[in-house]
Amino acid sequence: MDQLDIAAADLAVVGLYFAGVVSTGFYLARRTHDSTDLFLAGRRLGWLPIGLSLFASNISSTTLIGLAGAAYTWGVAVANYEWMAAPILVVFSVLLIPLYLRGRIGTVPEYLELRFDYRVRRYFSVLTLVSNIVVDTAGSLFAGALVLTGFFPALDLFFAALLLAAIAGVYTAAGGLAAVVYTDVLQAVVLLAGACLVALAYLVPPVAALFLLGALWRRPGPHAALTTLIAGHGLSVSLFLLNLSGVLDLQLTLVAGLIFGVSLMILFLAGLKWPPFAPAPNSVWTPDMARTDGLCPWWADYRVQSAAVLLLTAALVWTFR
Repeated sequence: MDQLDIAAADLAVVGLYFAGVVSTGFYLARRTHDSTDLFLAGRRLGWLPIGLSLFASNISSTTLIGLAGAAYTWGVAVANYEWMAAPILVVFSVLLIPLYLRGRIGTVPEYLELRFDYRVRRYFSVLTLVSNIVVDTAGSLFAGALVLTGFFPALDLFFAALLLAAIAGVYTAAGGLAAVVYTDVLQAVVLLAGACLVALAYLVPPVAALFLLGALWRRPGPHAALTTLIAGHGLSVSLFLLNLSGVLDLQLTLVAGLIFGVSLMILFLAGLKWPPFAPAPNSVWTPDMARTDGLCPWWADYRVQSAAVLLLTAALVWTFR
């Protein structure tokens, strides 16, 4: 990487940012006393820090810069992958959030154990750990280390990545979800002020099919779920190797849609093959979960907001068709 022209003010900004992130994480560690504090921040988080944390986690600096570079190379077509996030978020808020709240779910894999069994939870947990470490975390650490060595040329790239991982790991382990969320809030502010994942397309669709159909249909059980995961990821590996060898040349969004559709079909057929399963209470969506208490104004109703998100997304897609 070419050496950057760094002034004292640049180093001061970087130093203040690191100090703010680390001090926030360790300050919140003092409020972490049990598993509820660690994994759910004591259920004390409001909508604003949660929203900013989701923004910073999904639209990180690497995405912000990387998508701009990809758009420069290939055009606005790269936005198709991001536009798909809008309907997914609507499905999540309307379908899965009520299940999580009623079942008092602490982690995403915990829902899969509640709905199916512990084997499905462990499968997804291992899949999440491997994909996050190999895909997301590795890329983020490499990008962050590149920036850090740009500011400090004497710093070794590998050591810079280890340093970033150690800092994030320590304050996350000490402060739990609250530390992650509030440090994400700092990052979101920086991203918004400054602005004013291929493997995931192969790994996520079978899991997404499991969540969607599993939350809507009571019949599929653990055997159907494991069959879907194993067969779906077998298809993922096959398509990846075919694309890699040049036998197939499918666009990323087509690959994700194909795997998702086939995984839905596998779960449907496997659910019919095995005897009906009796899922745990509050693990399958019912219409009464969509009802609100009627106390909030219409514009604050999540159903109205979901419809608005879908309409805005459709308008964007139509504008750039």
